[in-house]
Amino acid sequence: MAEETAATQAVEQVPPLTLTAQYVKDLSFENPDAPQALGDLNPPPAIKVDVDVEAKPLGGQYYEAVLHVRATAERDDKTFFVVEVSYGGVCAVAEGV
Repeated sequence: MAEETAATQAVEQVPPLTLTAQYVKDLSFENPDAPQALGDLNPPPAIKVDVDVEAKPLGGQYYEAVLHVRATAERDDKTFFVVEVSYGGVCAVAEGV
């Protein structure tokens, strides 16, 4: 009897968060001064990385979460590269969470 109860409880447990899809929403790479920018790398360019997260309800128990990342390399007034990516996922949140 105790075994049946434990098995039933294990089957009924639903994960609080289920990832149902993941995808690249946007991707951009710019190398505006190539190939000249590859010549003199002394001093090295300053690398800057910005990260942001956006979440929005899609209806019912579904939500979209998007990770935005932007990385730049610059020295003085010269831009070596700019990379931007938005990576998204759809999550289902269990009731009561």
